[in-house]
Amino acid sequence: MYSHVAQQCLSTVAESFKSYTRLIKHIEKGALVQRPKLPGYGKGGLVLVTYPKAGVKLKDGLLRFPLGSKVKTWFGLDAFHLPMPSNINFSNI
Repeated sequence: MYSHVAQQCLSTVAESFKSYTRLIKHIEKGALVQRPKLPGYGKGGLVLVTYPKAGVKLKDGLLRFPLGSKVKTWFGLDAFHLPMPSNINFSNI
């Protein structure tokens, strides 16, 4: 995983835990009744990964998402490609 993708994942996790701690403070003040659950990650082998635009390239109508050197070493795959949606302009991303 490239560093900018990992940073985005860490930002998402940090945001989730900030929200959780804020909700806990509201419970302590009595503003909330229902207790929140800790954010859950990696259930069922699926993990959400967000790619910043800097990491995605458009070539021949396909979006290229790089996977990193370890994936290339293990599986011989350096990226995966998805077709560019027709209702989105790449420059607006």
